Amino acid sequence: MLGTIDKLLATVVATSMAAVVVRRLAPDDLPALLRLYAQLQPNDPHVEPAVLQRTWSRITNDPGLIYVGVFIGPMLITTCHAALIPNLTHGARSYAVIENVVTDHEHKRRGFGALAVRSLIALCWEADCYKVMLMSGTRRAEIHPFYDTLGFDRQAKQAFVLERPSPTPQRG
Repeated sequence: MLGTIDKLLATVVATSMAAVVVRRLAPDDLPALLRLYAQLQPNDPHVEPAVLQRTWSRITNDPGLIYVGVFIGPMLITTCHAALIPNLTHGARSYAVIENVVTDHEHKRRGFGALAVRSLIALCWEADCYKVMLMSGTRRAEIHPFYDTLGFDRQAKQAFVLERPSPTPQRG
């Protein structure tokens, strides 16, 4: 008998263009993932391909990191990921943090983001996480109602972010 997540990840929905498939991302999905991330963070600094490949290899081999993608045919159109964090409270059950939810600009507002996030949440529940948190930038307030519809409670926690300062140039 298939588990809840197996059913979600095996879901194939017919569309007018092709089949929609939700699955965990695989090592060979890196180029498609980077294409979506360029839409999410267009001003990200250039990173050498070998560094990206090494990092992606670490990610895909880490059981505490879950990357999910929604595909139309061979095209990755939506992705998100969760980090599962081991924990000593709540019965020593992990919690998850979702980040980098992005849908290709040509496929927005068609339910693909919700499908990806719901599938990812199901994987977190299957991993016995006691809660799932999601962070979204305050400058992206137009997307926050979307997260409300998925059941996230924006009043439950307050996030504080500290970004690493830029290195100070050394004087000669």
